[in-house]
Amino acid sequence: MFTNLLIMFNPSIKRTQIEKKHCKCKECQSNPESAKWPTMSCFGYFYAHLPENLAKKAGTRKQLQVRNQNRNKAIAHKVRIAQKEVDGGYAEKLSLWFKYQMTVSEKICENCGVSLANYNEDDWYGSQHHIVEKSLCPSVATHTDNHLVLGKWCCHSQWHTSWGNAKDMNCFEEAKRKFELFKDCIDSDELRKVNMYLKLPSHSDSTQSANSENTKQNNNNDDN
Repeated sequence: MFTNLLIMFNPSIKRTQIEKKHCKCKECQSNPESAKWPTMSCFGYFYAHLPENLAKKAGTRKQLQVRNQNRNKAIAHKVRIAQKEVDGGYAEKLSLWFKYQMTVSEKICENCGVSLANYNEDDWYGSQHHIVEKSLCPSVATHTDNHLVLGKWCCHSQWHTSWGNAKDMNCFEEAKRKFELFKDCIDSDELRKVNMYLKLPSHSDSTQSANSENTKQNNNNDDN
C-alpha cells in the first residue's frame, strides 16, 4: 500500500491501467449493461446486493459510512507521509516560509505603499509574494530573500499579468536587489524560467558603470 502511494508521486514509475469490475452478484455479472458498481468495503458487492452472511459483516449503511470515512482518513495520512518522503518536506518548509514572512514583514504594500493593517489572516497570507515564482523555481521557493509584500487586493495580481508589467512596477528595483542575494541558489535548469528583466543590470548599476567609464576617460584625457 505504502509503495503504491509513493508511485503516485513519482512520474518515472510506470503506471498500469486498473480494470474496474462490477458487483460480484450473479444478476450484475449476467447483465453488465445494467450492473451496479461495488460499494466501498462491501467485499466487491453493491451494498443492496450483499449476500446475507456478508451483509452482517458489512453492518448498517451508517456503520459502513463511518468505517469508510476512517479508512479515507488513514489513506490521506499515508499520502501525506509519502509526499514528505518524496519532496523532502518541501510542503512543510514552504508553510514555514509563509509563517515566517507573515510574522516579520511590515503590513505595507511594497509597490504602492498602502497600509495592509486591516487585512485578515487569509488576505495577509495572499500578500506574501515570491519574486521568483515557486512553481517555476522550487529550488528557491523557501529562500527568505525571495520575497516581497504585495497587497493581495491592490498589487499582487499585477505582477503576474506579464514580465513587462512586473518590470514597470515601483517595487521592481527592490525585487532586483533581492534577486541578486539568492540568484546563485537557483538550479541551473530553472534559471531560464526567471523573469528576463530581473537578470538585466539595474538602473543604478548601469549609472554607476557609466560614471566609472566617464571617470576613466577623463583620467586618460588628463594624462594626455
